[in-house]
Order: sequence, then structure tokens, then C-alpha cells
Amino acid sequence: MSRVLDQGRPVTTFKLSWRGGSRVFVDPQGRFELTGLEPAEHQRVSAETPDGKWGSSKKFALSAGERVEVQIDVKSQGLVRGRLMDPRTGQGAVGRYERFFAMSSTADLPPISRVFEVKPGETTDLGEVPLAQEASEAEEPEH
Repeated sequence: MSRVLDQGRPVTTFKLSWRGGSRVFVDPQGRFELTGLEPAEHQRVSAETPDGKWGSSKKFALSAGERVEVQIDVKSQGLVRGRLMDPRTGQGAVGRYERFFAMSSTADLPPISRVFEVKPGETTDLGEVPLAQEASEAEEPEH
């Protein structure tokens, strides 16, 4: 059975995310089982704890009907929070943004870009923003 661990100890409550979905699990041994995942050459499952620790499985191939066991080790991560501000008004910005850039000053990684929309009264979650893409992932459409 697949598990989520924090420094070798079971994580009892966690949110799993995968291409096409997410779900919260509660298990005293950190165990989980996902069914109905789409077959894919490159599949990955990530876990996030209520206190913000995060981890991801290694990539794995998944054939129709196949069962794969994974272990996800979570650890503390840095979180980026902020608010988009309209410099003309000093108020929170709303609307569709064609470009969002993030650049690393400490790693030799290319800048990233993402399209997103901010709606009044709603929270816009950019999700996991990869700092670099592998060639096989760069051409895959986002689901």
C-alpha cells in the first residue's frame, strides 16, 4: 500500500493531488490507495499536509488496470504569498493576466510564465508552479 511519511513517521491527514484531481485522506498509518487514475507514461502524485509540508512521488508509468505503490516523503517548503496590486490605484488588481513571471536568482533556471485570471471576491490559486520543465512535460497540455 502507498504511504505518506514525514521523517519516517506516518502522516495521518494529507491532501493528495494528481493530474486531473485531488482528495483528502485520513489514515493512522499514512496509507492511501487511488483508483481510476488515467493511464499515463508520466504520472506523479503529490501530498500536502495541513501544516504546509509537501512532497511528491517519483514519476511512474501507469498502464490500464495496473497497481503501483509509491512512497511520498513530505518536508517543510517555502510558501509564496502575495497580492497583485494595481500601481495606479493601490488597490488589489482584478482581471485576466497573460503573463506571470518568476525568476530564480540562485539557480540556473529559465523564467516561467503562466496565464491566470483574478476575479473579484475569489481566491486565485496558481497551484504548483514548476521552476523548470523536462522536455517530455513541456509539450503536455495542462489538465
